Amino acid sequence: MGAAPALRAAASCSACRGSALRLFVNSFTSTRTSTRTSQASAARPLFPSSAARYSTFRATPRLCSGPAIEERIEDDAVTQQDGQQHLAADSESSSSDVPWYLEVEPPRHPTLIQEPPPLPDIPEGAPRLVEPLLKFVSDELGLDELKMLDLRELDPPPALGPELLMLLGTARSERHLHVSADRLVRWLRGRGISCKADGLLGRNELKIRLRRKARKAKLLGNAGVARGGDDGITTGWICVNLGTVGWSDQEMELVDDQGRPSGFGVPQSGTTIVVQMMIDSRREELDLEKLWSGILRRSLEKTDKLDSIGAPEKSHFISDPNLPKPRRGKSSRGGAVPSDRRFFSTSARQAISTPDHSILAQILGSLSLRDNDAIANASYAVAHNTTSKLHLLGQLRQFLENLPASEVGKQLTPDQDGNPPTFLRLFNRAIKDLPPSDACEARLWLELNARLHHHADLGDLTTIRTYFKELQLAGVRLPRATNLALLRAIYARPGMDDAVVREQSVFAMEVVDAMFLHGQTVLDHDVIVTVIESLVAGGSQAPEAQRLLAQFEDMLLHAQGDTCPREDLLIRLLDTYGAVQNWQRFWAVFQMPPRYLQRRSQLVYLTVYRRFLELNHQLLAMECLRRCMDEMVHEDPSIAVTGPLLRVLKALILVADPMAEHAARSISPNNKTTWFLPSVNAHEKGETRTDWREFVKYWRRLPE
Repeated sequence: MGAAPALRAAASCSACRGSALRLFVNSFTSTRTSTRTSQASAARPLFPSSAARYSTFRATPRLCSGPAIEERIEDDAVTQQDGQQHLAADSESSSSDVPWYLEVEPPRHPTLIQEPPPLPDIPEGAPRLVEPLLKFVSDELGLDELKMLDLRELDPPPALGPELLMLLGTARSERHLHVSADRLVRWLRGRGISCKADGLLGRNELKIRLRRKARKAKLLGNAGVARGGDDGITTGWICVNLGTVGWSDQEMELVDDQGRPSGFGVPQSGTTIVVQMMIDSRREELDLEKLWSGILRRSLEKTDKLDSIGAPEKSHFISDPNLPKPRRGKSSRGGAVPSDRRFFSTSARQAISTPDHSILAQILGSLSLRDNDAIANASYAVAHNTTSKLHLLGQLRQFLENLPASEVGKQLTPDQDGNPPTFLRLFNRAIKDLPPSDACEARLWLELNARLHHHADLGDLTTIRTYFKELQLAGVRLPRATNLALLRAIYARPGMDDAVVREQSVFAMEVVDAMFLHGQTVLDHDVIVTVIESLVAGGSQAPEAQRLLAQFEDMLLHAQGDTCPREDLLIRLLDTYGAVQNWQRFWAVFQMPPRYLQRRSQLVYLTVYRRFLELNHQLLAMECLRRCMDEMVHEDPSIAVTGPLLRVLKALILVADPMAEHAARSISPNNKTTWFLPSVNAHEKGETRTDWREFVKYWRRLPE
């Protein structure tokens, strides 16, 4: 009775009546289909009697009378299509029954799924451990930017071990780094591999150090805690050395190519696997990929050269089971593990003989001939002799520095046929097979000179920065002159926009930081003058360059220090500002020594007079004489006007007043009047007003 109102309500709805009717029809159709299927299966005999009368290797009458296999396949395909059409019709009818507010539209754009980066390729012949190690480091530890370095071709092998494979990965944070390294060590230990993790702190040790750090911070307060220093906890770099996999301690017999025994020993067999785990900042700072790639490239180049000349006889290890195994001492920890082995990274030293400096002098004398005789002589003089090569590099430096600025570009520019000049050919021959630090320093010097002289092909700032970083990684301490040349070359080519100037400033700060780390004075006059000289000579009009120049000029001109810049630095600034005709800064630099109660020398005045004499401008020459002539007298002691200074000063007076010499010679030598007032009886003696011209007085003050 309770369901009667619900049934009446459903009967009044057309959709409900249609749904009930379809439900009744479907149930009736399925019942009839199941009934026919059960009757047909019951009528079919389980074991047909006719099957025993025919052989299984020939066709039965039923198969021969039935349709062919192709016809049956076609019938099955048609039946399958009909079934799919019925299913599609049923789905359309069922979808039409779904109300519009329940219909779900498919997504109109593909799902954005971030695919994981591919794993690095496994080198050929690598141990079987490498593949699961790569998957574990990528999937379980979650290290990014994985890279595999195959250093098995290094000769001699590195100190880490022979046949080195190095895997590098980046951790997201310091905590992620320590957790990943700890899990990797435990995973390797579970596989029976004893490894060493340099830089990894144990769990208990890390807790103890953190507790000590917190206690110390609580006692000292926030002011006593140095932030950003080396606290012994934040390493940023963990090196997990798996040791040499597949090494053997069996005694071997060393024989040569002719089969004769040449010694006994344990071969350096197996493959050394090292996992370098770092945070992003430390990986960018160390750049181990570039370091080891450069070492491998140089090793391969050296090997190719030796192979072309004639490689020495190679020896092979042959195992002899009858030889006794070497007796090794055992420590309290048990047997030695592969990672405890120590390997030496050395190379054969070549005999050094005394270089023939006379031959090198003849080579340098033939640089201007552009022939092959100089190259042949150089090859003979510096062959396999490091001392001769270094001496030749020094002579080449002196030769290039003594050339005029217009001739430097010719020594660095190829000819019309594209052949390098004699200077570059000698330079490349001199740096060949040198130690990496010496060769890199020589290339840096060449790039700096090319940039300072605005060479088109050489002197790229990126190349200079690359050589500088290689020297920093090698631990080479550059002299102060080279660092100053770097600062001068950075701003030698003007930056067109603020972004380029900022990039140049970042490189300049790297050079300054390197100077500070090596104990060199940073805030000194030579550093400031070098940057000002480079910025002014570059002539960059970018706002960032102008702001930087103004800061350095204020630092130099308005500094309240106790020392005045050296005289050579002042002359460099005078030449720099005079070249761009910035007379306000020019005279400000000229007035710096009196502010420190120091005397200007004759060389300073000679530099000033020569600058204005080259301009040959009358008004500028008049201003220069008015500023400097009286200052020369007031110096303590006064400046002696002799030699080059006298000649330059006379020529400058003639630029200011071309008639000064003639007027001075026409004055009577008995005239003893003052310099500033004409004599009372001037007209009585026949003297004119030209006797008292300003620059005529300057001329008469000069010695004959």
